[in-house]
Amino acid sequence: MPSLFESTNIGSLRLSNRFIRSATWMAMAEPDGSCTSRLIECCKELADGEIGLIISGFAFVSREGQGPPGMAGLHTDAVAETFGELVAAVHARGGRIAAQIAHCGIRSSARCNEGLEILGPSEGLTREGEIGGRALLIPEIDRIVSDFAAAARRAQQVGFDAVQLHFAHGYLGSQFLSPYYNRRSDEYGGSFENRFRFLKEVYKAVRLAVGREYPVMAKLNSEDFIEGGLSLDDGVRAALELERLGLDMIEVSGGTADSGQLGPSRALKCKEDELYLLENARRIRDAIAIPVAAVGGIRRFEDAVRLVEVERIDYVSLSRPFIREPHLIRRWKGGDRSVARCESCRRCFRTHLEGRGTFCAKDVSSS
Repeated sequence: MPSLFESTNIGSLRLSNRFIRSATWMAMAEPDGSCTSRLIECCKELADGEIGLIISGFAFVSREGQGPPGMAGLHTDAVAETFGELVAAVHARGGRIAAQIAHCGIRSSARCNEGLEILGPSEGLTREGEIGGRALLIPEIDRIVSDFAAAARRAQQVGFDAVQLHFAHGYLGSQFLSPYYNRRSDEYGGSFENRFRFLKEVYKAVRLAVGREYPVMAKLNSEDFIEGGLSLDDGVRAALELERLGLDMIEVSGGTADSGQLGPSRALKCKEDELYLLENARRIRDAIAIPVAAVGGIRRFEDAVRLVEVERIDYVSLSRPFIREPHLIRRWKGGDRSVARCESCRRCFRTHLEGRGTFCAKDVSSS
């Protein structure tokens, strides 16, 4: 029977346990996306916490695809090189770290991307809530596909142990896959095959850039939870197609900024609100053979055990609990199995929006 603290592999990458720090917007990078000492210290703490795999906060692959303030970047060689010290610090502590790469599409921010034009599958609401995004032209799609490949290659060159493609949460990959955001009538819109085309091209370009042995993962929206959005059936189908192409692991997520209370990071008012993406993870786990990570409302050690031993989920991903307790896994491993201290109040998002970085605002206010 699998156990939480056994060693496993994602492709060629050996991990010390089955816990993953799921990527989040960290709001600590320089305006151009460069690494900072705050980001390095944050990842040092996570590595000291003995998490099997740390996935960095999302990094933009193209300058016009930059989203919120403080978002990291891997869009140029010079910016990518600034992450070398961060990777080395994690490795020095015995940790493993993957780079999550993304393009925010219609959710990009003109306030942060030097005023560049906002681009997406179709015209839509920008991050500022204004209709201003323009539908991408085919040559622009080709260029962004190449930008993903270049960013992945830079991540590999500076020492990241793997790369994760962000195909979730209403960012560009998710936007192309979702009929709610994608209203194109050309070869990138309409049918599932057409809406999946961008994801397929990104994966193939990235795989060509980094080689067969380098682990390539994806964070995938399994469902949008919006009327007219991506259905769970199509989310499962996308997972099957990514497996067929050669992907090494899928982290099953869901929801977008337009999903209201069913967004990616939900308030958890009672125990029944936890594990809110479990059924979606089950559906994908039953459909594919490559490793699957479950995320969404995991706060209890006994639930982590259940996911691995009963539900046959390969990896347990947490994000907000590590903001308050970067050493949570070390605590659980040491025998203190009490519930994570994160109360899912979402006040950490307020610190992001205020440009103060990632930390637990509740701890600060109570100290």
